[in-house]
Amino acid sequence: LSVAYTRAKNLAKPELGTNVDRSIMVAEEIALADALDAAEGAADERMEQRAYSAALEVLAGMRCPIDAFFDGVLVMDPDAAKRDNRLRLLNRFVALFSRFADFSRLAG
Repeated sequence: LSVAYTRAKNLAKPELGTNVDRSIMVAEEIALADALDAAEGAADERMEQRAYSAALEVLAGMRCPIDAFFDGVLVMDPDAAKRDNRLRLLNRFVALFSRFADFSRLAG
């Protein structure tokens, strides 16, 4: 998961924001967006409760959706709308993890 986070962080473009257009997404993107929708609230709630282990479990649940995303889509698609939408989705993923820690520093 640390590798996926680092990859997402390296690709992310914060200036694009996090608002995505679901109408142009393929299955792997929709699955990641749905997982993010569920995880964002759950992770925030656990962080507020200082239930850090439980928050990490929520983040760990993102492994399958992010791996499927990277395996199933070309992030840097020649179509600018698709590319930017995918980058916005990665911005959301990075933002979720960044609430807890900079996981790219854990790699090695």
